[in-house]
Amino acid sequence: MRAIQLVEMQDLHEHLVNTFTFFDIQESTYSVCLENENVGKIYGKGLRDEKIIAWEFRGQIAFEGFETYEKQENGDYFIHAEYGSPSEFRTIIEGLVWRKGS
Repeated sequence: MRAIQLVEMQDLHEHLVNTFTFFDIQESTYSVCLENENVGKIYGKGLRDEKIIAWEFRGQIAFEGFETYEKQENGDYFIHAEYGSPSEFRTIIEGLVWRKGS
């Protein structure tokens, strides 16, 4: 399964496009590949259940990090993500994901 994530950053005109490929999908675990022009391809592991979807990238040269999506009562998802690079640059993202048109 593939997904595209378009990242918009304040004061930057260019968007970062992340392509995720999810594979080896089991009942509660899966593998994930993140690809973008800055880091190339990196691989991680994920977990899922009725309320949480999460993945992490550890032991990578370009950067490490994780994303969690927690299902809310109304069906939206609260996202929390943290990524860091070897140069100590750190990004923290929090927000909501909802079905378009809701």
